[in-house]
Amino acid sequence: MAIHDIAPVAPTHILILPKRPIAGVASVDASMESDLGHLFVAAKEVAKQVGLHDEGYRLVVNQGPNGLQSVKFVPPHPSYRFYKLAYY
Repeated sequence: MAIHDIAPVAPTHILILPKRPIAGVASVDASMESDLGHLFVAAKEVAKQVGLHDEGYRLVVNQGPNGLQSVKFVPPHPSYRFYKLAYY
């Protein structure tokens, strides 16, 4: 599932939600490889749907307080994000 962030920090800010909850990157183990791979495939598909695939985008995962993780699951908010950045 993918949703638009309710408090976007970029013009295009979409969260990719995993089917199975993951507390954070620090809790990832080998049994989650399939789930994590699926997140990246989903991210690519969402990027295509919103028109970012060709021009590029960023994927971000925040871990812990110093990594600005604000929700205790992956993707934490804000985590898997597509940015269409404006440079000033």
